[in-house]
Amino acid sequence: MNAFRRWIKANGLRQIEVARALEVSEPEISRYCRAGFWPKKEIALRLYYFTGGAVHPMKLVDPDKLSVRAISDSNELRAFNAMMEERKNRAEEKRNRKRAKEEARASKKGQSRAEAAE
Repeated sequence: MNAFRRWIKANGLRQIEVARALEVSEPEISRYCRAGFWPKKEIALRLYYFTGGAVHPMKLVDPDKLSVRAISDSNELRAFNAMMEERKNRAEEKRNRKRAKEEARASKKGQSRAEAAE
C-alpha cells in the first residue's frame, strides 16, 4: 500500500471523493493508489496541496515495483521538486516584503507621533 492510499484511508475518504476534489477520474485515482504510477505535474501539485504536503509524488512509487516509465519520470520528479522549491522561495520573498512594509509603516507611525508630541 503506497502513501497516497494510506492517506486516503487514514482520512476516511473514498477514491471517488478524492477524484472529485482533484478534478480527475476515479480510475486515475485508483492508478495513483497502486505502486508505479506518477501523475502529470499539474495533478501532482494538486495532490500535494490536497494532502497538505503529506503525499509527495515520490511516495506514490513502490521502490520494489519501479517501472521503466517511473524511472523515466524521475526527470519530471526533479522538475516537480524544483518547481516546489521555487514556489517556496517566492512565498518566502512575499512574506519578507510584507514584513518590511509593515515595519516601515510602524516606523512612520512612530515618527508621526513623535512629531505631533513636539
